[in-house]
Amino acid sequence: MAESQLKQNVDWLCHGSSLAGIPADQLLTESAMAMERLAGLWKEEYSALEANLEEVKTRQGNSRPEKAIRMQLERLEKEYLLAELATRGFLPGYGFPTGVVSLLTSTMETIGRNTTQQREDNRVLSRGSPSRPIAQALRDYAPGTDTTLDGRVYRSAGVTLNWHLPAAIEGGQEIQALRWVWRCHECGGTGTRPYRPEQCPHCGENDPEKLSRNEYLEPAGFAVDIRDKTHGNVNTQQYLPVRDPLISVQGAVWMSLPNPTLGHYRSTGNGHIFHRSDGLHGLGYSLCLRCGRSESLGYDGNHPRTMDGHKRLRGGGTMIGSSTVQV
Repeated sequence: MAESQLKQNVDWLCHGSSLAGIPADQLLTESAMAMERLAGLWKEEYSALEANLEEVKTRQGNSRPEKAIRMQLERLEKEYLLAELATRGFLPGYGFPTGVVSLLTSTMETIGRNTTQQREDNRVLSRGSPSRPIAQALRDYAPGTDTTLDGRVYRSAGVTLNWHLPAAIEGGQEIQALRWVWRCHECGGTGTRPYRPEQCPHCGENDPEKLSRNEYLEPAGFAVDIRDKTHGNVNTQQYLPVRDPLISVQGAVWMSLPNPTLGHYRSTGNGHIFHRSDGLHGLGYSLCLRCGRSESLGYDGNHPRTMDGHKRLRGGGTMIGSSTVQV
């Protein structure tokens, strides 16, 4: 197709939409850049799985952790292109949510069972695993939560760190993926930063009693312990308390109601909603940055002892406690 014909088709496609009037050259350039970003994310996920495979590889080459990772690689390779582009927000979702993450449910007792390829329009399953929009997944798949799938109960035991190179990369590069969420109780503002803010960016408040700051990690997905045993008892499932999201209108100006004595209000088209989960006792999690295993902090805020010398979430050797942080 000639370049002029391609641009004419783009103009025709955008006619009557919010993109009408934007030069075709600009639309094509931005589309190419968006595709390159998605391709880079896919390659990072694939490379992380390959690095994980090297980490748990044995001489025989047939251990269950190796089989589990190879299964993940195979599903990643055979995923439908259109489904992948829609899930990552490049193509329209036709009313379905974007920002979907999965709960990896494969365990030693399930590896090797026959699996069938799902339909590409099945947005409930992703690569054979149950999936949810990230806001819902933070409630349904948070570490320590039980999920029922096909009559079996699975307990989430951690998160997948797909954007990390495991074990071999330590310190700064791992910590850079952690961000800070802040909430000012003086002006009501909230937001996220890659660093710990010293004061409220909106009103300048710096009193620790009025400015709460917490470190967090946005998970790429969740996973059960590969050694876990599923069961069918749906009467004793564990659920974590649901926290209301933090809602803020970014930098909007306060305005008085018609009667100022009744209060003030503010509004904007650029609001900020932060969905969260902070563990069984509302004090956060202890997270291993090398394997993704995570457990709720104790009711007294102490680090859980089970995280010291724990087994890798998806198979491999024993991890030391020095790689854990509180989030």
